[in-house]
Amino acid sequence: ATEVEITFSDRAARTRVEIEHRGWERLGAAGVLRRDANRGGWASLLPWYMAACAGGRPPAARSG
Repeated sequence: ATEVEITFSDRAARTRVEIEHRGWERLGAAGVLRRDANRGGWASLLPWYMAACAGGRPPAARSG
């Protein structure tokens, strides 16, 4: 299994959020393929988090 670490850091009047998704090597030969396939998930999920943190509405869901 992989793991996700989320770190929040104070940056003056802002908060920095760092997300690290690691442990792909534990999946053996399939790890690289699964990591690459998972990037699309993060690319669609992160804008939702950003909108929520900004107090706005999440972006429209992608079809497909």
